[in-house]
Amino acid sequence: MNRATFAFIVFMVAAVAVLSFTADHWHSRYTRAEKARKEAVALADARQQTIDDMTLRQRQNAALDAKYTKEL
Repeated sequence: MNRATFAFIVFMVAAVAVLSFTADHWHSRYTRAEKARKEAVALADARQQTIDDMTLRQRQNAALDAKYTKEL
């Protein structure tokens, strides 16, 4: 094996190592971002459910208020 072949093999091993590190880094970032997105969606859904429940209760209270106001 001559010197050029050895240098090429070393270069390729280094390139594969760098690409592996880069791929792992970006995969980790994607995983963290996806987890944060899912948590944000869950929080938004919970808040929307609370708002919908409050709206329903407000309408029910308004209907009762209208009923009893009419009776007076």
